[in-house]
Amino acid sequence: MSSPSNLSLRFFAVTVLLGLFTAGASWSLIQWGSQLEIQNGDRRIPFVFLVTTVLLVSGSVVMQRGVRYVRIEQQRPFRRNLFLALLVGVLFVPLQCFGLWCLIQSIRPDDALTGASGFVFVFAGLHGMHFAVALLFLAYVTVKALANRYDHEYYLGVAACALFWHALGVAWAVIFGVLVITSTVS
Repeated sequence: MSSPSNLSLRFFAVTVLLGLFTAGASWSLIQWGSQLEIQNGDRRIPFVFLVTTVLLVSGSVVMQRGVRYVRIEQQRPFRRNLFLALLVGVLFVPLQCFGLWCLIQSIRPDDALTGASGFVFVFAGLHGMHFAVALLFLAYVTVKALANRYDHEYYLGVAACALFWHALGVAWAVIFGVLVITSTVS
């Protein structure tokens, strides 16, 4: 078994790598997206939000499969599902940042204070911050899984991480629903 200091160092390394990748990918997507012409009054839902919605659902599925596998002591599929969830999370963050950038570009100045787009942007941003915490939680659970810290008797951290992911999925469904309704009404 790994010592607590080894786990801390591994978690720190994974966190730094995840942070660098997601920040770099987010910046690159926004820079690439700035080359696209986005009309100021365009009220369309950014397509990337559909992609991130699919990513959240698939992340929930693989997280739940991970919980199921750890309960029956299937360590290899359990870890594989954690890695898949981590990959989904790492893809979600830059795509969501790009979607938020597209959304903010489409808000008309006169609607910024009173329109629903500003409301959706704020709540989507809050969702993103909570997702960053969930990604760190998942990274920690994955590092502990690689150190053989979970089994059929002790998997509370994995189950809690999956529940957190599911809750964020429900929150995003509400935010996305409001965005869809406001884009068709406006």
